[in-house]
Amino acid sequence: MNRSIIIYTIICAIFISWVTGLSVAQTDDGDVPVARIGPTDITRDEFRKRFELTPWPGKHREGILDVIKEEILYSMIAERLLALEAERREYTEDRGVQQMVERMKRFYVKDQLYADEVQGVVEVEEEDLRQEYFRSKTDASVSFLFFESRAEADMVYERIEAGTPFDRIVLDNPDHMISDHHVDWDMTHPNLIDVLDDMEPGDVSNPVPTEYGFYIVKLEDLTVDPLMTEAEFNRLKPSLEKELRSRWEKPAAREFVGEVIGETHIQVHSRGMGLLLSEMERVLEQKRAMQFSGNPMIVFNDLDFDEMIAALNDELDTSLITYGDHHWAVGEMLNQLRLFGVWFQQDTDVPVLPQLRNIIEDVVVDEVLSNKGMERNYHELPDIRREIETWKNHFIAELLKRDVIRDIELDEDDLYEYYEVNREQFVRPVEVNIREIRVDTRAEANNILVQLDSGRDFEELARLHSRRKWAAEQGGEFGFFPSTLYGDIGRIAATLEPGERFGPVQVPEGYSIFKLIDKREPEEDLNQPFEEVKESIASIMTREKSDQIISRIISDIADEYPVSIDYDVLDGTEVTQIQMFAIRYFGFGGKYPAVPMLDRQIGWIFEGMKDQMIIP
Repeated sequence: MNRSIIIYTIICAIFISWVTGLSVAQTDDGDVPVARIGPTDITRDEFRKRFELTPWPGKHREGILDVIKEEILYSMIAERLLALEAERREYTEDRGVQQMVERMKRFYVKDQLYADEVQGVVEVEEEDLRQEYFRSKTDASVSFLFFESRAEADMVYERIEAGTPFDRIVLDNPDHMISDHHVDWDMTHPNLIDVLDDMEPGDVSNPVPTEYGFYIVKLEDLTVDPLMTEAEFNRLKPSLEKELRSRWEKPAAREFVGEVIGETHIQVHSRGMGLLLSEMERVLEQKRAMQFSGNPMIVFNDLDFDEMIAALNDELDTSLITYGDHHWAVGEMLNQLRLFGVWFQQDTDVPVLPQLRNIIEDVVVDEVLSNKGMERNYHELPDIRREIETWKNHFIAELLKRDVIRDIELDEDDLYEYYEVNREQFVRPVEVNIREIRVDTRAEANNILVQLDSGRDFEELARLHSRRKWAAEQGGEFGFFPSTLYGDIGRIAATLEPGERFGPVQVPEGYSIFKLIDKREPEEDLNQPFEEVKESIASIMTREKSDQIISRIISDIADEYPVSIDYDVLDGTEVTQIQMFAIRYFGFGGKYPAVPMLDRQIGWIFEGMKDQMIIP
């Protein structure tokens, strides 16, 4: 690794993260119910948070805010009612649902642990903020020597103390030298910042220890911007504090994790580890042989884990790891890895086995931290219980809707009848070309959104994850097609501008995220033949029928669980109309959408329910 990159990059260990994301305004009456659904309720804070962080058609338009507020509330109630029905149908027993709920519980428990043990111990004083402001107005350049061992660094520093000029030592150690490097304070290791704070131009430091090695630094030049004002300092205070906290929390988190792991006696059983590593390496080589050559990453999916579990069937109970009162066998570790997520970098010098060991080590750290939080009963805290319940309701409601769509059957006669009745709709439309990533579940779609918003390349993710294989091989690209094809995908794509992204959109096969590449007007203004629009008609009819069935299910369950809305509370709840999709970063690692994605589900209101709603 380049030494300058090592030195000027803040260390981001896999377990270090911090809670960021949109801060939703909270009020003293945030617990007031906006709606009641049987024994549960939707509070003002819950509604506000979901409203602010959910993209919604027309939300940004003036004059219809009250309508949008009602639509989002009705859709939240619909999700809650679907969850009640899904729970009755025992969807909570679904393995995928249980894994996702467990994953969210771990996120929130570790996040609370981070808040108490890291954020709670980091204190930023006024003096610290002023020093940070001074740094932001200071330009510095340095030269330094890098050594991997303390002994080597100390030996060179002894020569400096004995009077050997720094420049002479540089000539003797050219492979260790970086000269006249501009200091980026935001990206400099904290240990180096502490040393530079006390140096004057021309000073040479003692060996500075870091995780990567040891540095002897010479401050070459220091220039301070004279235009510093108290007004500017006060204006920058919040951002300065955020930056300092971010920087100081990293070492505090590393120290805490080290203490927790140090308290935990972890024993690795070589036979079980050998079996697991051997099987994972076999599947990895198998996937590598089938992988598109341009992909830098190989991702393990559920089918891979099912294959490994089947292959190791007779060895699943073999001991793998023991720590404290906990014991993991090979089969349990495979399920933990499935939950944690496993991927391998191809474009790296790190061999496969060390990557595998690192992944397993990460899982153990995650488990130890989660158990630490569970021991403190963080998962029983009211706020965390509500968050986990919200995600559980979302997961089982989505699973129920997916099964409804899967059970819909259409024959050729139904499709042709729709075509004949609506023939005027099927003139030759705008043609569009898109890239798409189609996945099976909303949870997978959410993970894709997180990666896209983190800067991952759309084409790369399409090749890795899209289930529409013929398009995935082309980086998700469809080629030009009439916008009446592929149901909502084509219809929405026609309204986008090149480069715009949309989704996830629920389609009969799962969920679709797509980006418009280009669009063009048709050469002829003629009706399309039935064969060209048959797939589009199937999507339209499937969506219409699923909406009808789901609306009926919601209405029926609402007969059993009385629904009431306090429109005064709803009207008095202040919200903004900014369209946004927010990612939440959890303490000790992990990121996920800040709130569950919400489908527009208002058809059930017209099944006779609106008149039955009671204003408390």
